[in-house]
Amino acid sequence: MDLLTDFYPLYNYIKKHHKLLDPSRFKCEPMNWYDNPRMFLELKPLEQTILIAWIFNTLVPSKGINDRADSYQLKHRFSKSLLGFYISNGQFKGAMIIAGYNSKDMNNQNWHFNIRQSSITNLRKTNSNVISSKIKS
Repeated sequence: MDLLTDFYPLYNYIKKHHKLLDPSRFKCEPMNWYDNPRMFLELKPLEQTILIAWIFNTLVPSKGINDRADSYQLKHRFSKSLLGFYISNGQFKGAMIIAGYNSKDMNNQNWHFNIRQSSITNLRKTNSNVISSKIKS
């Protein structure tokens, strides 16, 4: 069983949206490459699919920008999730763009997105991080 084949429609969606990470949209100093959203493209296809699936299944869009959780905090939430793995801040920002989220502070190191606070609160309340740490140890 090939997981990428199982998620094929989602990976097709991701590939079609790679153009959203056009280099002209983002200012990137060489020393800040770690924070560049284009780093998302460095992930393997299966990793891209897992990350985008986590965003779609965990976060809920809102009309306004949520200033209470930023890209750096959320990348750690993903990394500690059951199927999570290490990603950079830039890779998470790129994934959020691919997933259709907006940010008002794209010149800052850590971005805030249009995420409903309830989805972040629910993420904090779940015990998936506890389960994940028990499985991984």
